[in-house]
Amino acid sequence: MTGSIRDMLLKHPYGGPDFGGCECGQIIGGGQDVWADHLAPIIADATAPRTITTAEELDALPDGSVVLDRQHDVAEKHSGRLLYRETRNMPLEYLAKHYGPFTVLHEGARNE
Repeated sequence: MTGSIRDMLLKHPYGGPDFGGCECGQIIGGGQDVWADHLAPIIADATAPRTITTAEELDALPDGSVVLDRQHDVAEKHSGRLLYRETRNMPLEYLAKHYGPFTVLHEGARNE
């Protein structure tokens, strides 16, 4: 998520107190406090936990992602599987049906 927050911030550069607007098109005048008010809801949206409910969504997560299931157990994705410390490997379809929804706590880096 850190990379996506950085990318988002680069789309909303602070141009100083005389700068009239943002690249997103919003007209903003004033100092850094006004800019902070502009960015606060954008950052809140970008950092809000994401809930996923299907095996397809689990499969789409990159390796290294960490999720919290509905029973508040934490699992980490490796080699296309969710690994729980205390259980054996189970197919994503089974996990999605019996343990979802999942809250994404950390999304691993994508190898692109």
